[in-house]
Amino acid sequence: MSDGTNGEAASKLQSILTAIKNEGFADIGAMVSKLHDTAAELGRAETARDNFATANVEASKIIGNKGTEHGELLKQLEEVKGERDALQLKLDANETKDPANPPTLKPNDPPPTKPVAEQLAEVEAGMSDEQWKLAGTLLKMVEDKDEAIALNEDPTKRLKFLSDLASNKQVKEKPTAFTRKSASSEPQSKKDESLVEQLLNQMNGVAHGPSGRAVAMGGQSHSTQPQTDPRLR
Repeated sequence: MSDGTNGEAASKLQSILTAIKNEGFADIGAMVSKLHDTAAELGRAETARDNFATANVEASKIIGNKGTEHGELLKQLEEVKGERDALQLKLDANETKDPANPPTLKPNDPPPTKPVAEQLAEVEAGMSDEQWKLAGTLLKMVEDKDEAIALNEDPTKRLKFLSDLASNKQVKEKPTAFTRKSASSEPQSKKDESLVEQLLNQMNGVAHGPSGRAVAMGGQSHSTQPQTDPRLR
């Protein structure tokens, strides 16, 4: 090898050593050692990263499973609540039906309402033959066919009609004994006429005058003044 070649190699080596020193290393060995340390740290960082990714996947699975379990628990809880409510309804129904154990009512609770069918049966059972005959007469007077059919077939409307008839003061039964009359009676408050009252007034030929009082229709007027025999005039 010529001296020129050796000089060129020495110059390049010196340039490398200078660059190594400029990077903060004392020599090539120090740089190589640092490189090994950096590679080791990089390997450990990659391992930690991979371990974290694996742990993250496992955590996601656990969270998903817990979420599913939570949803199932909520569903089971709602089912249990539904079963509890159904059992409570059965218990309440049994307490209502048991005559030996009637339901306890609070002071402010309204009395329990009987079913329409039961109320209707009680009203019809308490009606006399005369009331039944009058009910048929009033039903024939209803001009609207659909309304008449509804009064006969609709339990609610039938109950209202027959209840009004049974309780109406214009419908009087044959007395079997004298009843005491009070010296004074409180004025009755004016209210809207029911269908039964309208039909009874129509049947009896009663209409309401301008003052709101019931007056007879179609009958002869009666005067309280004494009448003079027309033959003496």
